[in-house]
Amino acid sequence: MSRGVEPEVDKYLFLFLKFMASVIPTIEYDYTMDFDLGSSST
Repeated sequence: MSRGVEPEVDKYLFLFLKFMASVIPTIEYDYTMDFDLGSSST
């Protein structure tokens, strides 16, 4: 993505499931996964 930092495959899956949960609200899954898309300012 930005600055050449690409999320790992499991991050893509998490984002896809989060998108699907917003489209189909009956899907429930664990929201406790912590991930960073490289958007922190240093």
